[in-house]
Amino acid sequence: MKIQRIVVAVACALAGCSRPAPPPAVQAQLAQAQQEPTNTAQAPAPSAESGSAIAPSRARPVALARRLTWIDAVANTDVVRAVRAERRRAELAGQTLVVYVGATWCEPCRYFHDAAVAGKLDQPLGNLRILAFDADRDREQLEPAGYSSKMIPLFALPGPDGRAGTARLAGAIKGPEAVDYLVPRLRTLLESPVAPLAAAPTPAAR
Repeated sequence: MKIQRIVVAVACALAGCSRPAPPPAVQAQLAQAQQEPTNTAQAPAPSAESGSAIAPSRARPVALARRLTWIDAVANTDVVRAVRAERRRAELAGQTLVVYVGATWCEPCRYFHDAAVAGKLDQPLGNLRILAFDADRDREQLEPAGYSSKMIPLFALPGPDGRAGTARLAGAIKGPEAVDYLVPRLRTLLESPVAPLAAAPTPAAR
């Protein structure tokens, strides 16, 4: 480095070398070099107000683990408010929220619920977030928000306001085959969220 070369030259002159004392020009360079910052000094961090400051990333998080999330709604809850809150959580997780209405007496509901919570639907429906309501317990809160149907299970895509949209799927067949019956129809529902789907031909029986 420049300062090292100058120091060596001066040291040699002072140590009795045959060279004469450094001329005034060299002494001036040495004095200037001593005032310069060294190469190991860190550059000052950019100010938050400077134009070169790096702005924080605003990219939405993306869920890497594709697992179906099942959320049981609280009894007597405000349906619209609960749906809006879960919709925001779903967006942050990279998921799609579906409002589900079932019942304990509904056979296809039980098969679908058990398969979902057991992780058997993670592969085909892993980016799904389900907010589940009880058709009997929550009937009075569900109807004003548009989540009512003559057949269950009901799957409905909510709008930004938390109310039911036009895209929905209702009803299923009985027995363990209900899961295989519902999964492809749910995938179609998710791929075409603006197109309402016709109800299943076989309603769930009490």
